[in-house]
Amino acid sequence: IGTLFKVSTSEESIRRRIEDTFHAITIYLNDVLVSSNLGLNHLTRTEALSHHTTYTKAFFGDQLLLIWDGTYVYCNKSNDHTLQRDCYSGHKSRHLVKLMSLVIPDGYVLDLIGPFYGKHNDAAISRAILDKCTELSVLCEDNDTHIVDRGFRDVVEEFQALGYDLKNDWSSVQRG
Repeated sequence: IGTLFKVSTSEESIRRRIEDTFHAITIYLNDVLVSSNLGLNHLTRTEALSHHTTYTKAFFGDQLLLIWDGTYVYCNKSNDHTLQRDCYSGHKSRHLVKLMSLVIPDGYVLDLIGPFYGKHNDAAISRAILDKCTELSVLCEDNDTHIVDRGFRDVVEEFQALGYDLKNDWSSVQRG
């Protein structure tokens, strides 16, 4: 890589200089791009409400609406047995890491929280987020609507205890 960037120095120094450069770029991108474009703190409540669609306003009113959805990224097996076991998803029968996306109705990704081990389900991940994520309580108010799928059915009480109105798709699905 040092040759591609025309870094003229000894072989050992090239690696170190390139490593330092990439590290500085990573820090800069994280500080500038991520903090201003991702995370619960990068939008005010008013800005988040401006991302509501006409449909959202008609059916859910003026309350903030967040859509929670778990996603995953496949990964290779690790040489570390404990990590390999934690990343294995019995549901998908593969090794993966999970992320929780919080999306506003017009498709704007408010935050992507994670990674979490593949062995955790949506309910366990959302429970951890609700317990530890104080930024969510700053953005959301009582009676704000959170749309979830049936993977969240075990954390209904946690959402309701925080005063959120939970909308779901499992009302017609029997658990068994």
